[in-house]
Amino acid sequence: MLLSRCSRLLRPPALAPAASGRLYSSLPASFSVSRQAASQTGRTGYELDPKDIADTLQNDPNLAAFFDADTLKEVERAAKAPAADAAEPYDPYDLSALPVSAGDAGPAGLVGPADSAGPQTMSTEAFVRMMAASEAPGVGPASGVDDAEVLSSDDYLSEMLQQQPDGGSAAAVAAAAMAEESKITRFLRKDEVGSPSRLPTHLPLKSLVGTELPLVVVSKLTDPRLNLSIEKYIYDNYPDPKDPLNRFARRLFLYKNSNCVVLGKNQNIFREINLRLASTYSTPILRRFSGGGTVVHDLGNFNFSFICLKEDFSRTAFTTELVNNWNSALHSRKIPGAFELEINEKGDMIRKLDKKKISGSAFQISKGKSLHHGTMLLNSDLHTLGRLIKLDESRLSSIQDRATKSIPSPVTNTNMDQNTFVELCIDSFVGKFGVPTDLGSKIEKLKVDNLHLVRHHNIEAQLLKIDDMTELPAEILETYDQLCSWDWTFGKSPRFQMDFTLEDGNMKLKFDVNQGRVVGLEFDKDDDDHRLDDLVLALSTKGNVVDFSGPSVSKFVSDANLRRQLAWHIDQCTDYKRIGVQI
Repeated sequence: MLLSRCSRLLRPPALAPAASGRLYSSLPASFSVSRQAASQTGRTGYELDPKDIADTLQNDPNLAAFFDADTLKEVERAAKAPAADAAEPYDPYDLSALPVSAGDAGPAGLVGPADSAGPQTMSTEAFVRMMAASEAPGVGPASGVDDAEVLSSDDYLSEMLQQQPDGGSAAAVAAAAMAEESKITRFLRKDEVGSPSRLPTHLPLKSLVGTELPLVVVSKLTDPRLNLSIEKYIYDNYPDPKDPLNRFARRLFLYKNSNCVVLGKNQNIFREINLRLASTYSTPILRRFSGGGTVVHDLGNFNFSFICLKEDFSRTAFTTELVNNWNSALHSRKIPGAFELEINEKGDMIRKLDKKKISGSAFQISKGKSLHHGTMLLNSDLHTLGRLIKLDESRLSSIQDRATKSIPSPVTNTNMDQNTFVELCIDSFVGKFGVPTDLGSKIEKLKVDNLHLVRHHNIEAQLLKIDDMTELPAEILETYDQLCSWDWTFGKSPRFQMDFTLEDGNMKLKFDVNQGRVVGLEFDKDDDDHRLDDLVLALSTKGNVVDFSGPSVSKFVSDANLRRQLAWHIDQCTDYKRIGVQI
């Protein structure tokens, strides 16, 4: 039954491969299987039971080209004989009997151990990995795929298992589900639950952040301020750029955030974000530590941060590798709905078909090191996210400043699974920036649950997982508090002026705002209108601080109607607690 079992993988050279599965034109040159029944040798040299050949030809008559006329007659006679009980259950995907011989010249270049005396067998998964490796881009026939390689052939094995006949066992279905996940995905999905009887066996971020070797950090936390704080900590604790030993110390940080709006360090929050809508949706607003424009995150978006030496900085150092792997994966993994990407002249990742952006980037260079972080739209709610950064034209025209402006661009989702994207990012990083370290035994001795070694052929990088059980240093929590503060989120807006006219048309005002504080006020009013007297007094009194916010300005206005109008024009009556800002 061996040839029958392999019929999905084998076709005569002249035939085109079928639509499903990977097909090869010939069997290995040395291929023997023992059977209790009498065997018949065909012109191929394979020793096979006639009934096995009959089963094979029943599944695919085209394979008759592999056998001579005498063999086919013997098969026909065997088919008419009474059927004997099968010695083993039929399993169309069991490849465990396939031998690996030293004289093999098959398409995958299968080679057995040098000291083996005869054919060697391997497990189903090992065979599939070996065969898949022969077709992987850049992998020659004699190359193998390491178990820890990110882009393993697990999904190929899964594809075969999914083709099982209806009514397959629960164990087979479970095996197929496991095969779809690489070791990386299984490692990242594993959740640790705190127990009062067991201390966490997690490696703290602090103990590894300064390594001179390449490091990937994946956060399973979704608090946007916490993730930005972790990113800053990794950047701040990058090993000394002046030390030649640290020339390989590149970093990749991957994370996703719950709904939030993130603006650039040098942007004016009042002209970039729909504060009213953010307050209504309880959407946190953050100001990051790098430049660039405003972006909106949700759980359908993934973020990457690539850190390296300043001298190695390039806007596309990481994304070029990612795009190449992405486009290759579309064909090898058959990802539904995904599409090819390219990088435009600005260094942005875009859809090749219509040039729509699928990623936004920002950069930071300081103290001999550089940071490139970006978003990747996988399955985001683009309609809702777009509204959070859409402002009325009258609002935009009422503000005069020299702050960095966001440049609107058409965007679209990539429709890629998040686990697949994470694996592509890690594989791109390790394949390009990994080094041969042989750290496997050292990591095993640590016996921690959140550290894994990723291998790409003969090069490696460490992978650290951050979750609820990971100890975070005090610096991260300090940065978290900073990101919640008014002084950072609103106060870092560059100096600007805002003017508006009240509803009755009898008063025009112009506020001068610096570092989030009102430093000047101009207005036209009737001589007998004293509604702003208390505000003017507060602004002219030395030591008084009036934040440019509805609640702060309204404290100095007693007229209820004027107070409501001022609050609306300033920040649309924003509830700052709902956007996570302490005022």
